[in-house]
Amino acid sequence: MTTAFNTADFPEVMRVMDHHFGSSAYSARSLFRDEQRKVLDHILQSTLLDVEAAYRSVYEQHYPLMRFLAELGNPLPMAFRAAAEFILDVDLCRAFGEEVPDVDRIQTLLDGVETWQVELDTPGLSHALEDTLQRLAELFRADPEDMQTVQSFEGLVDIAVSLPFEVNYRKAQNVYYDVLQTTYPELREKAERGNREAQSWIDCFRALGEKLSVWVD
Repeated sequence: MTTAFNTADFPEVMRVMDHHFGSSAYSARSLFRDEQRKVLDHILQSTLLDVEAAYRSVYEQHYPLMRFLAELGNPLPMAFRAAAEFILDVDLCRAFGEEVPDVDRIQTLLDGVETWQVELDTPGLSHALEDTLQRLAELFRADPEDMQTVQSFEGLVDIAVSLPFEVNYRKAQNVYYDVLQTTYPELREKAERGNREAQSWIDCFRALGEKLSVWVD
């Protein structure tokens, strides 16, 4: 079959396959559900990339006109709305999934959602955000005194609580409470003795606790 395929003899490829597999017909429907999903994901990957490129071209090329219509209070044409909805949803999902999310980038995308008044794939975004919050929480647990980590954690939670859909904070709250019991007392003492770095950490930590609805004395 490989020899026939390499010479672009596709009728021979089909003949060899028929000879090998017999008269039975097989398709994606013949696979178990998990295998179907894997095959379809592989088939759709390049197609969805083409679709994204087309939508992104519309969104970026016509952005000034879309902005002008929004400023005048006019509704977006359906084609523009579909492009904005698709691109903002894709970009948000990717931004939420980054190792260290760019909070400013996420906020810019959310501003776009508000400007265009589009609907998002809330279940998918909620799942992606919860995974990222959990990952940041574990980084925080591993090195709670790292200022950049606690700032990234606090910034992402700040955005999460402002979103128009529910996010599960249970795992993040559990990690926060563990750090509250272990690291917080030591740094609070340092802050009380005038350590500025410790005081900055305490301020950020308390702001994070307020957003996670965890009381800090």
